Amino acid sequence: MTTTNALNSPVGLDFGVLLYEFGPQALKRIARRAEELGFGLIACGDHLILPANLPLRDTAKPDLPIHLIDPKSPTARRIFRVGAPMPDPFQYFTYMAAHTTTLRFATAIFVMPVRHPMVVARSAATFDFLSDGRLYLGLGAGWLPGEFEIAEQDFKTRGRRMDEGIRVMRELWEKEEPEFHGEFFNFPPARFEPKPAQKPSIPILIGGESERALKRVAALGDGWSARVHTPESLRADLQKIHAMRKAAGRDTLPFTVHCRMQPSVTADQVRALMDAGAHSVNVIFREAADEAGYMREIERIAKDVIQKL
Repeated sequence: MTTTNALNSPVGLDFGVLLYEFGPQALKRIARRAEELGFGLIACGDHLILPANLPLRDTAKPDLPIHLIDPKSPTARRIFRVGAPMPDPFQYFTYMAAHTTTLRFATAIFVMPVRHPMVVARSAATFDFLSDGRLYLGLGAGWLPGEFEIAEQDFKTRGRRMDEGIRVMRELWEKEEPEFHGEFFNFPPARFEPKPAQKPSIPILIGGESERALKRVAALGDGWSARVHTPESLRADLQKIHAMRKAAGRDTLPFTVHCRMQPSVTADQVRALMDAGAHSVNVIFREAADEAGYMREIERIAKDVIQKL
């Protein structure tokens, strides 16, 4: 089921899914079955709040920026289903962790700058403590201005606030009496408990594909939560990241790469991504509309991919 990549790091196939549609019993069954089938991780995304006028994506032009999409295009679709629930991922993870033993969980991606970093640090540390260290905290700066406007947070400064917020969280997780003085966040010596189960702190995987995002990955991340890549594009971006990590003196620190793939992924494609530098290949199921559909998908992936690795 698992092998090693060119960096001789353990790799495997993970299970990324937007689980917000499901209630507790379905969540329990899906998580348990994924673990039984050999999946290593369940990931799900996040938004704190969405504007009533939901943004569109063009299925025929997936790379087209949302502000350029023609709402009258026959291939334009809303990014989020109207009325779809979007609960807090840490609470969802806690429920699933209580019914599993080895599955890890990842936010992919948690929109950090619409929250205070103390709030994010508390939720993440509590889950990591309760799950005995099974969290990857995937963070992103956010892309939806309307979300920031509703939450009364400045969209333009989100990157700087995220960078500083990551430092705040590590201070809270790692220090007995954390203290911080920065541009956006300031607090005197304080107490913050419980600490995460993982030491020295929860691994932070940073999402994003822009040059600024890759610089943030290199400067602050314990890893990169990448989108869908070919082996060639993944290798090229990782070369940039590793060069920047070396320049920053961080090239000897642990680093993990999660890469997304479509459900049509094959075992050969997974091996190619591993060779390019991926440590986990996260299969995103978007079209399975119900529990039975998700179960069919993970059973198929287990048979056609995991068992052939």
